[in-house]
Amino acid sequence: TKCLYDAISRLEKAAQKGDAIAAAVESVDRQWTDTLASSNLIETLQEKMFRPSLGSIIQENSKVAIAVPSDTVYVAAKRMLELGVNSVIVTTNNKPQGILTSKDVLVHVVSQNLLPHSTTVQKVMTPNPEFVTIDTTIVDALHTMHDGKF
Repeated sequence: TKCLYDAISRLEKAAQKGDAIAAAVESVDRQWTDTLASSNLIETLQEKMFRPSLGSIIQENSKVAIAVPSDTVYVAAKRMLELGVNSVIVTTNNKPQGILTSKDVLVHVVSQNLLPHSTTVQKVMTPNPEFVTIDTTIVDALHTMHDGKF
């Protein structure tokens, strides 16, 4: 938790410095011209440089394991293994319904002596997980993780 808090703090400080730089650039820009287009340019530069979104660090070809609620835990675990990830997003009609992590498999299946071949994902997944979008800023995503104790 301390590491996450430190990361959030560093990103927020960088964003504050970015605000100061953007204000200085905007001041210089106002002396040259006073158009709406230049104002939008400054805002765009400020967002891209000092408040990057998750899209700036997540590659387009990132691997995401998907399962449906009726899949067995065995099938979901096999997808995790094939893609080298630790969770599957459980969806219905392309909308997130839950998440199943490798920890869920250990805690809710293995330790409970349930059979992975016959236990459905829906039975052991975390329903309605909190999530962010690719457009969420990194700082906001870190806050969500910290506040939710993820």
